[in-house]
Amino acid sequence: MPATAALIDARPLGPDPSGIGVYTLNLLRGIAAADPPRPVKVWVRPEVVGRLPPAVTGSGALQLIERAGSPASPRSLWTAGRDADVDAGGGDVLHVPDVFAPLRGGPPSVVTLHDVIPLVCKGQLAKSRKQQLAWVWRRWLKVQCRRAAAVATVSDYSADDIARVLGVPRGKITAIHNAVEVDAASGPPQGDGLVAGRFILNVGLRFPYKNVDGLIRVFARMRDADPALRDVRLVVVGPHDPRYPQAEQEAQRLGLGDAVRFMGYVDHEKLAMFYAAAAVVAVPSFYEGFGLPLAEAMAAGTPAVCSNRASLPEVAGGAALVVDPDDQAGWADALARVLNDAALAEDLARRGRERAQAFSLATFGAAYLDLYRRVAAGC
Repeated sequence: MPATAALIDARPLGPDPSGIGVYTLNLLRGIAAADPPRPVKVWVRPEVVGRLPPAVTGSGALQLIERAGSPASPRSLWTAGRDADVDAGGGDVLHVPDVFAPLRGGPPSVVTLHDVIPLVCKGQLAKSRKQQLAWVWRRWLKVQCRRAAAVATVSDYSADDIARVLGVPRGKITAIHNAVEVDAASGPPQGDGLVAGRFILNVGLRFPYKNVDGLIRVFARMRDADPALRDVRLVVVGPHDPRYPQAEQEAQRLGLGDAVRFMGYVDHEKLAMFYAAAAVVAVPSFYEGFGLPLAEAMAAGTPAVCSNRASLPEVAGGAALVVDPDDQAGWADALARVLNDAALAEDLARRGRERAQAFSLATFGAAYLDLYRRVAAGC
């Protein structure tokens, strides 16, 4: 069978990637690492090209095509199919790493639906337009899933939720765990007062379902219960969201001062330094479609404590301490155990590194190439 001709609309990848942007970047890295027999064409925003890593720009596995705009724009939804026909040259499959595939024209499409959080986390995203207009978002997702030749998602848990909530046949959904690449850190984070001390790390956005304010309360409880841990800090990495100030407000209410540090967005290189320097990574979310910070922590060889909800136990694979996010006493105890027990921390680090091998870029890229092949073959 001839090699599959694929086109990826990588325009969800912006200059400062997070979430779907990181997923899209890792998709390109993964395709390059898997080295397909035929180059995969990639639409990429012109302002992003200069920021792409050499593994992407220098890969013969990828043919980059500069294209402005976003797949989510109304114009793109009606014109991208025509443009895909031209750029793909009669290609076999178009992959859109989000749920904004063209509404007409183009080759058979693969859409990635990462989760259905706005539809299942009711009340947790009250200021999100997707939740405010949940009926519109639900209908849009159903249209995208119905038109797609295949729906990709990031975990078995998310696949089951998509099937349950949207009525998509489970056989149409392919779960492919996210890839993880944490650069080797060149040293501890500089210029932030963290070099000499121990700290708990939390990475992500401030959405209420991430439960960062709950982690603040757990942190205060842990320090009060064990005076030997009062030197430990909590570092929260991720962009500030003025819609959801609960975490900052809780730290102020509890009088934690500089024991809690809100670092804002940090780039890929500095994030690797934080992972490497952290004593433990905390992921207390009520819901995750995958939970990239958990996988990144394991890849970095840093012990992790995570919630027992949604996809997180699936991703942890027995390599992290798993605690109910509503159990603040249990969370405080779990974090204290890792901080106080060097043997436990070392064992979690070892198991985490072993588990993270399942999330390699080459495995990720090969899984998507196989999906493209199956879509092209009509399977």
